[in-house]
Parts: sequence; C-alpha cells; structure tokens
Amino acid sequence: IEVDDPFDERISKYLADNNYDVENDLTDASKTKYFFRILLLGLVVIGFIICSLSVYILMLSIFILLQKLTEHIDSLLLIGYSMRSVSMPYCLISTILNVISLILSFVLVGILRNHYFEIFTSLYELDESSMAVSIICGVILCVMIFIINTIVISRKVKSIWMIHKKV
Repeated sequence: IEVDDPFDERISKYLADNNYDVENDLTDASKTKYFFRILLLGLVVIGFIICSLSVYILMLSIFILLQKLTEHIDSLLLIGYSMRSVSMPYCLISTILNVISLILSFVLVGILRNHYFEIFTSLYELDESSMAVSIICGVILCVMIFIINTIVISRKVKSIWMIHKKV
C-alpha cells in the first residue's frame, strides 16, 4: 500500500483493524522519525555543551576583570563604599550583556524557526507551535546565570575586603 502521509494515524488504525502486517518493523516513516530523534538529541547535546562553555567563558571574563581591577576595588572599599555598591556595577554589566544576548538569540531563533518551519510544513503536516517554551527556558537560564554571576562577584569583592580584615 502506498500512502501520501505515512504519519497519518488513520493508516495505523486501518492496518490494525484489518489485521494487516507491516513488511518490517521500521517503515520509512518510522526510520525518518527515528533519524530525526537521533538528530535532535545530537543537537541538544551540542547546544548544551556550547551553552555551558559560553557561561564558563563569561564567568572567567568577569573574574579576570575583577582581578585586574583589584586595586581600584580595594581603594573603594577602604574609603568607605559598601561591598554591595562596589559589586553593583559589575553585576549590572553582566546582566545587561546576558539580556542583550538573550534578546538576540530570540530574534535569531524566530527567524530560523520560521524558515525551517516553512520547509517542514511543505513536506509534512505540522501544527503551528509557539516559541513559548524557548522563551521560558531562555528567561530561566538568564535568571540562573544572573544569580551565579552575582554570587561570584560578591565573593570576589568580599575576598578583596577580607585581605584588610586579616591584617
């Protein structure tokens, strides 16, 4: 039997109702579906690795910036600025960079998604879906990165201040 849409559930139901057997366990449609699942898993793993490395590089650059400005931070702490007011500009810079990259990624994902969605809808019957999951995940990750950066910056400023407490 040749069909136009191998993913149609009516075909599976018809075959089951009439006790027809499929020639092999993995039909062309299921092979394609399996291939796309493997491809998606590979993309998710690669994306996770890239995101993890970018967060690490961001943390490293913030730490290097704080290390470079240790004398200035030390001077500000010695003349009476609080640790919070000294660390606030660095947290603000980190937050602004994260939000800008998040917005740019949403724009890029939207453009690319519209492009490939048109291609897939011409090949298969797909329902229109939203970017809500991508937006929610992006915002959650951005908040987590903000919290981690704030903790790292506060600890570094505190460690600079503790040098004088020990003396």
